[in-house]
Amino acid sequence: LIRQRRANSDFATLENVNHPAWSLLKFYRERGAPVKFSTKPWSREQIDGALQRGAHRSCFEHLEFLEDEFVDMIQKGQWIVLPASEVKNLTGLRLSPPGVVPQ
Repeated sequence: LIRQRRANSDFATLENVNHPAWSLLKFYRERGAPVKFSTKPWSREQIDGALQRGAHRSCFEHLEFLEDEFVDMIQKGQWIVLPASEVKNLTGLRLSPPGVVPQ
């Protein structure tokens, strides 16, 4: 599923790139950038609480903008939308509610 969805990445081809970090860039292109947390994994209660709270109220004032952004990221293979019921038990899961800061 991941390889199928990442087919339309924003990350340019590395064919003509001559750079000391080429191997690292290739790794990031193929597998994504690793994330390391300094805090302990979330409890079931923390995850359920975040799901219940949902998005920040600022999102409701900018739905059209968010829809455009989300669709763009999904089409580029940067995001995939999955049901919370299917992922809420993933090891190491943490949730970050979206919010909008007008600029």
